Amino acid sequence: MMAVEAVEAQPRLAPLGAAVTFVLAAGMAPVLVRFIRLSGLTVAVDGLWLGAGLWLVLLHGRGDRLSWESLRRSAPGGAAFGLSIVFFVSSVKLTTVTDATIINALQPALVFVVASSASASPCHIWPGPRSPSREWQWSWPAEVRGQAGT
Repeated sequence: MMAVEAVEAQPRLAPLGAAVTFVLAAGMAPVLVRFIRLSGLTVAVDGLWLGAGLWLVLLHGRGDRLSWESLRRSAPGGAAFGLSIVFFVSSVKLTTVTDATIINALQPALVFVVASSASASPCHIWPGPRSPSREWQWSWPAEVRGQAGT
């Protein structure tokens, strides 16, 4: 007979708790930002610094270290993410949360239209060879679904 070894079960509540916390924070943050009496830039930068500090603590808790190489490689994406956060928080401060959320949700379709000009133009708005595109046809139902969920 073979000996059966006991396998320790992975906790399943920790990832679920993290996901629920993130969804609640991401959903409430734009509404709460509206009531803070600081500029959008100040709120965004302070939030990004707090987030960076939290990630460093979590990274250290796992026993990992932040290297200069990983920092250098992630800097362009981090700068783009930071600009996105600054612009979103500033737009929430200057307009309603609904308007800023709708504008943010429509960005993928706008990026698709602009990016399609670099290749065969499936949307026929930009010059280029005409080609049928399922991606363009399916982007509108996806946007409508995204707006219905917000």
